[in-house]
Amino acid sequence: MPLVEATKTPQPTQTEPSATEALLPPEEPATNTPELPTATLEPSLTPASDALTIGGADAIAFIDGNEVWLMNLDGSDLHQLTSDGAEKTRLRWLPDGSAITYISGKCIWAIDYQNEQTDFLACFETAKSISEFSVSPDGARVAISLNQELFVVPFDRALLAQARFRSDLIAMSDCEVLAPLTTSTGSSVIVSQVQWSKDGTRLAINVKAPVNGIQSDLIRFTDISSCQYTDTLDEFPSRRLEIDDYEKYPYIQNFGYDGYYLFSLVSYTRNDGYGHLYFYNTDQHRSESMVDPIGGTCCYRDPQFSPDGRYVIFAYQLFDPAAVTQLFYAPYATLGTGANLKPIPLPEDFFADRKVKPQPALRPAPGQ
Repeated sequence: MPLVEATKTPQPTQTEPSATEALLPPEEPATNTPELPTATLEPSLTPASDALTIGGADAIAFIDGNEVWLMNLDGSDLHQLTSDGAEKTRLRWLPDGSAITYISGKCIWAIDYQNEQTDFLACFETAKSISEFSVSPDGARVAISLNQELFVVPFDRALLAQARFRSDLIAMSDCEVLAPLTTSTGSSVIVSQVQWSKDGTRLAINVKAPVNGIQSDLIRFTDISSCQYTDTLDEFPSRRLEIDDYEKYPYIQNFGYDGYYLFSLVSYTRNDGYGHLYFYNTDQHRSESMVDPIGGTCCYRDPQFSPDGRYVIFAYQLFDPAAVTQLFYAPYATLGTGANLKPIPLPEDFFADRKVKPQPALRPAPGQ
């Protein structure tokens, strides 16, 4: 399938390294550099429309050079959606695929899928930070991490547009124990990321908590259906999932959730968040061993499940100073089997920054 050429706008100067990456060990070139696959994506499903549909998705949004990009699953129709140069994070499609949201500074923005116009959803000028904005699968509620406190409130765009302060989110809430989320003893819970279950009754949240005396990132799985304080259903890595060098670098920048039982995450190994790929089954409280599907080599980041939960998209970068970053979209059941996975075709050297955080987000295809 032919590539679609994309012209990139001038990119902003890269930001200073994060505090955590200063802790990383020095990088060493790999002694053996396996040849990277270059063939195009070969879908196993017949597309239902002109746009290729696989895994319940028909498009991919991602970030490069602080801008949002959009393309089809096969890499075609690649084009840039934003051009302001501002740092962006937490790409999230609305459940109906009508728009993609992202956080920039102290504001949440939405890009309409049809006309590609950008509009703001909310701004919290007095906040120190906003680290999450995730709408529930039924579109009724939204989880917002404001100053690392989690608020779950009705997804009312008119009210959100008027909200400016923490007190506004409290006033919007219809569940006191979720505005903000606290423990049964009233202690605050530090939350940086949220994923919803498909039925909207459970939340997977990235929390900060002590592990062996060290403040660490943990994925906490909890039931919110009763709007009451409930016990944690599961929590990992901790003792249930062994992650390479987690004791030394206990960071989880991003994680994926299929909406049912499976989770994906990576170790913190190099380039501010690339590492080995892991999966965890919360139904069986069982972890998979290290799963590095591209020739058994490191490194990966931003693994996310497809809308139907059967495919996984992730960024891959060989542990080598000259390596390029690629995006892969593959069936979950084939990962770790030695299958010859093929990257999504992109223009040569598209990702110029070795520390790029693509954060790919799959658009739910209509009618899926």
